[in-house]
Amino acid sequence: MKGFKNVKAYVDGCIKTVCVGFEGDTILYVGDNPDVIDEEIVIDGILCPGFIDQHIHGANDVDFMSCDLDGLKSITKTLVKEGVTSFVPTTTTFDIDKTVEAVKIAKEYTLNTPDNSTKVVGVHLEGPFIDFGKKGAQNPDYILKPNVAAFDKVYDAGEGLVKMISLAPEVDGMCDFIKHVASKGVTVSAGHTNATSKQLKDGIDCGITCVTHTFNAMSGFTHREIGVVGGSMIYDVYNEIICDGVHVNFDAIKILAKQKPDKLILITDALSPKGSLTAKVNSFTSLGGLKVQLCPDAIRLESGTLAGSILTMNKGIENLVKHVGLPLETALLYATENPAKNLKVFDKIGSITIGKKADFAVLCEDFTVKLTVVDGKIAYLA
Repeated sequence: MKGFKNVKAYVDGCIKTVCVGFEGDTILYVGDNPDVIDEEIVIDGILCPGFIDQHIHGANDVDFMSCDLDGLKSITKTLVKEGVTSFVPTTTTFDIDKTVEAVKIAKEYTLNTPDNSTKVVGVHLEGPFIDFGKKGAQNPDYILKPNVAAFDKVYDAGEGLVKMISLAPEVDGMCDFIKHVASKGVTVSAGHTNATSKQLKDGIDCGITCVTHTFNAMSGFTHREIGVVGGSMIYDVYNEIICDGVHVNFDAIKILAKQKPDKLILITDALSPKGSLTAKVNSFTSLGGLKVQLCPDAIRLESGTLAGSILTMNKGIENLVKHVGLPLETALLYATENPAKNLKVFDKIGSITIGKKADFAVLCEDFTVKLTVVDGKIAYLA
């Protein structure tokens, strides 16, 4: 079988020397016997499970909400360079019919995934059932009250591909809506919300299990009302985090990581300029019908409101280690196992385990990605 002999690898929550073998798209061996590997792949770096980005809007000049099948393929050309083997293209608050079209494109991609390309393992609906006061860079013209028929229209278009939704739990009628969504196996996340901590807890009791881009577009922490920020630190939910040093101060992430050491999920929340060879600073593009500008550090509305990042997953891992002070093993947990569990796909991806997909990223000492393997095939070689 093909594989890696006596390499440093992130396995079972720690970095250790092992041999990893696979045939086709499946891992068949994880152990200490190099003789089972008859076709060795020689690497110089740490063998990791492929990274999973559960919140990304675009890359390589392509916006998920307005792309065709070729456009979605183009996004993956950027993602494989950062070690991402699975991603969840994310919608914005926009016209329901446009959202349906985007979900159908994602579904078509799963049925015709090109060889050596990052896999779509779900769709993340960011809105439209959010709080107007915390809309951030979501288009206010398309914000909706809880609407089962509208959700079902989008969900049915993906034939089960919708894996996650971000919504505001404090909106009237949301609890029954959350229960409906969760009954379909969709991960429900609190996002773009002005909820109190009690309203967040009520939403958790109804089915919320995650918080979207923690600290951003949500009620903050004070000594009399801890809001969604504080509530998410004391309740048993996953916390998405954009670790670019712009969306969230690194010291704030230190505090969050101390409170939730095993429950963070690294995301990029990246927009179409990420990985672009043509986009220039101060140039404009569109996000859900809104005009956004590429700035040196991130992507913003004309008002200056943050709209998204140009972060890569490997850079996010580097920031977690160098600027937040986390062990590499913990940073890798946030980029692999945790998103897989949150999306309910950990039985297939998210760790180097016998029977799972042969998805790997080789991370160098300088945090660049040397090699990306998707379903047992080399997708990127630096």
